[in-house]
Amino acid sequence: MLRYAAAQAIGSYQRHISPKKGFACAFRVHTGHCSCSEFARRFVLRAGVWRLLHVLPRRFIKCRNASIALSESQAKEPGENGTGHDPYPKDCAVIGAAECGSNACCFWPF
Repeated sequence: MLRYAAAQAIGSYQRHISPKKGFACAFRVHTGHCSCSEFARRFVLRAGVWRLLHVLPRRFIKCRNASIALSESQAKEPGENGTGHDPYPKDCAVIGAAECGSNACCFWPF
């Protein structure tokens, strides 16, 4: 029961708050896999809130590392839009839908 409430809260964040922030998840942009919020939503449905609390900090570390890598790549070679990367990878949907191009990409817990 708690897992469904958590997934619903994450879904509300994805629909109402995330699009207004004005930036995309660095992990999703850098790797082409799901955003951290979509990973959390799917993982909580599959494994529960307690297990999510153990894997999510590792995911946030990977997201931070992806952000650093993106910042370094921006400084080296700017892209067409001057940012050095495409903010919306081809295999993941645009923010708001927060769905992966393939269902397997969000099930990597680390």
